[in-house]
Amino acid sequence: MSCNTTPFDYRPMTRVVYGPNAIERIGSLTAELRAGKVLVVTDPGIVKAGHLDRVRESLEASTLEVFVFQDVVENPTTKEVYECAEFAREK
Repeated sequence: MSCNTTPFDYRPMTRVVYGPNAIERIGSLTAELRAGKVLVVTDPGIVKAGHLDRVRESLEASTLEVFVFQDVVENPTTKEVYECAEFAREK
């Protein structure tokens, strides 16, 4: 499996949102970026804890189309990264 990408240099400005129920703001914060589709990449533990449901509810309340890749394993290999990238391309 190959990953055809164009080299780039990315220097993000990080924004940290902290506080009680901050997770419930993720939809409105993401909508500020003018996103239409959102890919949430997570692991089964986060899903089991119920955090994915809260994130999805917030995103969908902001009319964002949500896709979830929840098969992340600890210390993922290149194979798992490619699987996630392929999942994203299909969406």
